[in-house]
Amino acid sequence: TNGFCYPEVVHTLLETLLAFQKKGLDVPKVSFYTNGASGRVVKELFYAFYVGGRYDSLWYAPKGRPMIIGVSRRNKGTTDQGNPDYIREEHAAYFDVRESQWPTKPSDKEAFPWMDWEYPQVNHNGIVSVSVAQHSTKKILFSDMEYGRGRGYDAPTGKNLHGEVRSGHNFQNQWNTALAGRDDVTNVFMTGWNEWVAIKYVFDGKVGFVDTFNEEFSRDIEMMKGGYVDSFYLRKSAAGNGCSGILKEMPSRGTSRISPVLEGMSTQAAGMTSRACLSARKGTESASRSRQPARFQDMKKETPHG
Repeated sequence: TNGFCYPEVVHTLLETLLAFQKKGLDVPKVSFYTNGASGRVVKELFYAFYVGGRYDSLWYAPKGRPMIIGVSRRNKGTTDQGNPDYIREEHAAYFDVRESQWPTKPSDKEAFPWMDWEYPQVNHNGIVSVSVAQHSTKKILFSDMEYGRGRGYDAPTGKNLHGEVRSGHNFQNQWNTALAGRDDVTNVFMTGWNEWVAIKYVFDGKVGFVDTFNEEFSRDIEMMKGGYVDSFYLRKSAAGNGCSGILKEMPSRGTSRISPVLEGMSTQAAGMTSRACLSARKGTESASRSRQPARFQDMKKETPHG
């Protein structure tokens, strides 16, 4: 979303998934979420990874064409970009484009949310955002802890429950929305994973941190040594498999073992990894494996150009 393609990282990820897939493993499908400089980033991604068809079997394509999230000329003001770099029409014709839905902008149910500051979260035609913690509508900084919604935030009361940080009270409330409306939910978009970067910014002469500040005001699901350990991974796995169990007790401090500590959750379920963009119902997974329409195949035969 921040205007970069990260080609080396994407190449490593796709090649790794492709290698596992060729060995017969059921690997996650891949899509990209763009927002800043959306037109340029989509163009770079298209010519770097879509032309030639090497990774066709990896794309998340619930409607036949590879899904991509970005900003097209059909965007209804849901991006935070003041002067958007729109996706080129020739690229929009290849992709199944979903408009970027920023949490600070008016909600459009046709758009795709990466985070939702409303509670309960808005169902965007089957797509619901589930996040570990959320920024405030008043201040974007996680380091401004007065307004941020930390890991222990209780949406019904609007209070940060500092004693519930490691149990993931906020994350569970978010999942409750998705699970309560499961008959109308086809995709759950979770954030985040491997976001351990506390970028230091200066706002009005003062230092601030936006996405990661401390254990409470951060939004990573990935396991950590000490602290919340693997509780967010367990909660993700349980909820992603349709369970609504609540953590009964925390794993012992410092362990990295995945333990079945969720009520009503089996050891097998505890070790399962859900997709980043979870296909929940209505055949979205089988649809993503369908062949792309022939009229979109010709575009991949193009040679890269400037």
